[in-house]
Amino acid sequence: MCLGRRSGPLLLQLLPSSLTVLLRAIVQRILFRKRGGQTPQAYGVLYSDEMGDMHEAYVKDGSAGEIILSAGALGSPQLLMLSGVGPSEHLRSFGIEVVLDQPMIGRGMSDNPMNIITVPSPQPVEISSIQVAGITHSGNYIESFTGFNLAASLVHDTSGGGTETFDQVVFRFLSKLDEDSNYDKTRLTLDDASRNSTWSM
Repeated sequence: MCLGRRSGPLLLQLLPSSLTVLLRAIVQRILFRKRGGQTPQAYGVLYSDEMGDMHEAYVKDGSAGEIILSAGALGSPQLLMLSGVGPSEHLRSFGIEVVLDQPMIGRGMSDNPMNIITVPSPQPVEISSIQVAGITHSGNYIESFTGFNLAASLVHDTSGGGTETFDQVVFRFLSKLDEDSNYDKTRLTLDDASRNSTWSM
């Protein structure tokens, strides 16, 4: 805490004058350089803006700056492969120059998939935490909770021909596997970071 406000090293040390936040920007590729036989080093990124125009941003020469890859469990290997780091044969099939052959990029990943059904209630219901409502024979957990709808504008009833929005309370049912799903490999579909890759289990 600092002066009664939540804080931390980032908020205390970062100067607003040195921070630039880009909205609706998508990193398309990490830029690497090779010097001699050394391991490739990231020195910048190629990104697209909301109009689709491409730009480059670089780590300042001589600084201790670095590029942090934080695109999630599925987006990170996709971005690495688009940047030339991954299974060389797969990258070459897309015409991507291989920076570093890493056959295990995008392999051995796992996820905990979940489906959510939201049911609006015309009557008030008690707010509850998530509870296990049942376990199916196939190993799916069925969980439920009730409470205020945090995305009321997205819940509509169109069964009567009209549209009615429920903005107070809802029932929610969640179905998820009893263990993580293992994804055998991630594969590119297009040479474009704004398009999803494919995953096989």
